[in-house]
Amino acid sequence: MPDTPIDLNALGDFTGHDPVQTLRLARHFAETTRKTLVEILAARDSGDLGALNRLGHKQKSSSAMAGARECANLCLHLEKAPDLPTALDLVGRLEPAINAVSAYVQTLGDKPAGG
Repeated sequence: MPDTPIDLNALGDFTGHDPVQTLRLARHFAETTRKTLVEILAARDSGDLGALNRLGHKQKSSSAMAGARECANLCLHLEKAPDLPTALDLVGRLEPAINAVSAYVQTLGDKPAGG
């Protein structure tokens, strides 16, 4: 699903492609990612590069496993950001990517996830 911010087939790999479980996992990923975004924005607001690097690392793996490729790529770069201006630019790009994941998962409603 290259045109979506999250690849339900990637999540399906963890659920045996059970549509109900895949949808549940997608919702869980979106929820935990939104919580991490709150932490990222707080670190941004306080100018804490170390926290931004750590939070990029924290979010990178789960984004990759969920097939949220843009988020995973931005988190990889955030984890390795050498300075605050670079990190701030990445956060500015990561925030809408995470919001897109959340919005997409909300559009799924109670529909079974594809697989």
